[in-house]
Amino acid sequence: LMQTEMHHVRTLKIMLRVYVRELKENLQMDSGKLDCLFPRLENLLELHTHFLSRLKERRRENLTSPNERNYSINRVADILITQFSGEVGGRMKESYGDFCSHHTEAVSYYKEQLHNNKKFQNIIRKVNNLSIVRRLGVSECILLVTQRIMKYPVLVERIILNTE
Repeated sequence: LMQTEMHHVRTLKIMLRVYVRELKENLQMDSGKLDCLFPRLENLLELHTHFLSRLKERRRENLTSPNERNYSINRVADILITQFSGEVGGRMKESYGDFCSHHTEAVSYYKEQLHNNKKFQNIIRKVNNLSIVRRLGVSECILLVTQRIMKYPVLVERIILNTE
């Protein structure tokens, strides 16, 4: 769960801090168009960054010695319940509902811009050559975020099956 959550936060950061920033700064793309490409991205990053920090804090609490990496997490249900129910759960549903329901529109808009806008094409090519991006194009990022919410039931089920 933690490993995949770290990867997910990394993907969200690349989308926001690399793609969105480049499109905003170098193409002067307005917020409406950026929201079309990446709906609720800031909300998603905030939700997942907080979730990951709570998981990491729990891991630190369970270290057997401060300078070791030896730990066994005894409790995680409270963090999961907070993340997927109540106010935070509602924000997750809203943010993912918006992001996922606009998936096709976002990918179509991206492909249209890539096909018809040379400046857009050049910026995307430049960004794709950055080592931090590592084969995470806009379409792949959108797909990964769309699929992420469906992975939690599987991850939680594995935790349940492997714990008392």
